[in-house]
Amino acid sequence: MEASMTTLNTRPVDQRLANHAFLKGIDAEQLAIVSEYATEMEFDTNQYLTHEGEEADQFYLILEGKVVLRSFMPEHHYTTIQTIGADDIVGLSWLVPPHEWHFSAQAVRPTTVLAIDGRHLRQKCQEDCALGYELLWRLAQVIGDRLRTTRMRLR
Repeated sequence: MEASMTTLNTRPVDQRLANHAFLKGIDAEQLAIVSEYATEMEFDTNQYLTHEGEEADQFYLILEGKVVLRSFMPEHHYTTIQTIGADDIVGLSWLVPPHEWHFSAQAVRPTTVLAIDGRHLRQKCQEDCALGYELLWRLAQVIGDRLRTTRMRLR
């Protein structure tokens, strides 16, 4: 799961974070905290961002590319849950115990992300309840959207 860390964009990380759908409109001070833990990364086609069952210690804001979310089902091997792209988030498990990936995420084309150190950001959320609430509220919206998408796919 090694990714090459390359600076692909000269705009500051905080500006790219502020423009991402997940963080759009967040308070400037909260954005500054999140940006302390952000690193740009690139994943090649077929490279995994996450592996189901492993520790979820970060999350990814997709800037460009496509990622497929899959879950292992013994009778079907890996089942595709959803394909996501730019302005989406990979990783909802970093904030809520037991902090383990519920899905595997694999790039299906070259993908550029902002990787956020969830372990340290989680600590900041415990110290700053307003930040924790804001991020949890935003994650809840993503979870709701993913559940609706999955339900529609199963029809």
